[in-house]
Amino acid sequence: MTHQIDTHGKFWQSEPAVQGLLRQLQHAADHSSFYRRLLRRFWKERDAGAPFDRGSFQRIGFTTKDDLRQHFPHGFRAVPMDEIAGYFESSGTSTGDIGSSRCAAWRTADDLARDRARRITALRHIDRASVAVVHLPYALTSSAQCFHQALQEAGLVPVALDQGQVLSSPSRVIELCEALQASILVTSDPWLLRDIALHERGEDPFLSLPLKAVATVGLPLSPARRRDFGQRFGVDVMSYYGLSEFGAVGLPDEERIAISEDFLVEIHNPSDPRATVGEIVVTDLLQRASPLIRYRTGDVGHLEIGTNGKIHIEVFGRLSEAIPDGGQFLMPTDFQDLFSGLENTSPVHRVTVSGGGDDPVVVRVDAQQYRDDPAERATLEERLRRLTNHSTQIQVHRLGELFPDAYNQSQHRAAQFSKRMAFHDARRRDWIVTY
Repeated sequence: MTHQIDTHGKFWQSEPAVQGLLRQLQHAADHSSFYRRLLRRFWKERDAGAPFDRGSFQRIGFTTKDDLRQHFPHGFRAVPMDEIAGYFESSGTSTGDIGSSRCAAWRTADDLARDRARRITALRHIDRASVAVVHLPYALTSSAQCFHQALQEAGLVPVALDQGQVLSSPSRVIELCEALQASILVTSDPWLLRDIALHERGEDPFLSLPLKAVATVGLPLSPARRRDFGQRFGVDVMSYYGLSEFGAVGLPDEERIAISEDFLVEIHNPSDPRATVGEIVVTDLLQRASPLIRYRTGDVGHLEIGTNGKIHIEVFGRLSEAIPDGGQFLMPTDFQDLFSGLENTSPVHRVTVSGGGDDPVVVRVDAQQYRDDPAERATLEERLRRLTNHSTQIQVHRLGELFPDAYNQSQHRAAQFSKRMAFHDARRRDWIVTY
């Protein structure tokens, strides 16, 4: 049983909304081989005169990532190939596999247009012709490509600094933000970019960058982590909740994240059917190319109705990242909040959990400090003790020691070196190179 929070506040009391969902179910059953089977019982009950309400909708089985893999690539496609205008996949980063995630997400031109319109709404206050640096992976996942096109359509100048490309090192991201006087930075976590710049330069570039907004997507950032960055550097931090399977689902709403009206979102929590915290389940109400019905995202989050009537969402991390702790679960965003307000301690950290079974569970936090600050270390230790009932350890490192490959940017430098290693020119003369 799943507790559903009504999108728009009164979803199930709105006849147009209910009829729209019913049309989407019909489209999926008529055109997707997977949903033809999954929805067979639902339509049989409908044909027998059963009403369409929340209860009948929740009797439809969940769709999972395993379903996508098993029916890759065409089992969820619900339009002919000549109507397809885009193809994406989920990142597959959870397992570390470098092969295809085998989770296909098809798009029609209208599907893509709706996603672009959702992304740009919160950025309308940025002046036209402003530069927007997009530092996200462009390969296969939807966020970077769709942000890029949305910004372009809105009259801004997007710069494609692909997060996974050797020509887009963190150093180059910062340098181009400075040289182009960028107004928008789109990235996963601006704190990491800042840290790498501090490690390389010894000074903080975000204190002088003319950024008006930082849009974040891809990693859950707690409200405190977003607020700390915005207050420290005087920028709007606008977080999105997006998945390649759907596009942008949650959109910036002042300092919160609001669910787009294009989606119906539920919380799945078997131990408490009326909980508003649990696994996020999404149904796309409008996408035609590969509609997903009651899709278990694997993300853990909280839904609540805001004072403006919108459904707000906070994402805490992945189900696989949950740490049982008595009657609660600790999530990545809980550990992010340990670092809130600390001036000399980096927010970039690592959590390691060991033990279990007959052995006591130990939660270890590896932190980094910009400069030695015993008082802040003591604050971290106290906050961690209050956070969990498990045994705790704190290890403090100098900046850059914890993730040396990231901070030294060895991945980018090694990749560039591989282009030069076969030829070394030691001649003392100037060269003019034309392209």
